[in-house]
Amino acid sequence: MHGADIEYDYYFVSSKKSILIEVILNQFKKETNEDLEIIEINQISLNNYVTTKKEKKMDPNFSKMPIK
Repeated sequence: MHGADIEYDYYFVSSKKSILIEVILNQFKKETNEDLEIIEINQISLNNYVTTKKEKKMDPNFSKMPIK
């Protein structure tokens, strides 16, 4: 999971991934009254999507994530 305003990304493996995502989406909507954008990436490596600390330090607005 990637959060635009957090320092670290989190990843997990679970047979209940769809349930976890649904819970997160519902809670986010309840707390913010906004929809949370979900992007599923089916690749072994996330190097093309993970923004490094060095890149973020050079440009705090930079992100490799394909978010609007």
